[in-house]
This record gives sequence, C-alpha cells and structure tokens, in this order.
Amino acid sequence: MTREEFVRSVADIIKNNQRGDAGIQASTLGNMILRSLPDNWRVHAFPSLKSLLELLREQRLVQLQDDLRGSLTVLWTGAPVISAPVVPPRRLRAEVWVAFVN
Repeated sequence: MTREEFVRSVADIIKNNQRGDAGIQASTLGNMILRSLPDNWRVHAFPSLKSLLELLREQRLVQLQDDLRGSLTVLWTGAPVISAPVVPPRRLRAEVWVAFVN
C-alpha cells in the first residue's frame, strides 16, 4: 500500500463512519485505522496520527476541533471545492430558437 492509498483509505474510513455533525474522536479513529488497514501511520512516515490528520486538513477533506471534553474530533468536510471557469452563455441561432418555441 502506497502512502497516497493509505491516506485515501483513512479519508474513506472517516467519511463512512462519521455520524451526523458530531464527527469522530481521534482516539476512536486511530483504533478503526489499526483494525481495518494492514499498515499504521508510522509505516507511511507519519510520526503521529495527528500529523496524518493535519495532512487531510490541509487537503480540505476534514476539520479538526476539540469537543466539549477537550478530545480531538475529526469532521468530514468532503473533497476540496474546485471552481470551474465561468463561461458566458451562448445565444441559440435563430432557426434553433424557432424550433424550440414552435
């Protein structure tokens, strides 16, 4: 498993296991990763789970925040928003417009 595949798999775990707006506690997520993936984050050059989560935050896939008890919580935000270039509308030719109207 490559580093990119590992990061993508962790993102999928977060996306598929988040319940509502509460997010997932980082400790729970760490246990999910250890149980469901063949490697852990250290194998892929992440010194800690938090450093892996920081990468996902930089990619705008998750938000990191503290819950009411002060525990680190991970919230799925989805893929980064990529804005498409604005294309001005084109007018239909007269014969095409007539075909639609009539």
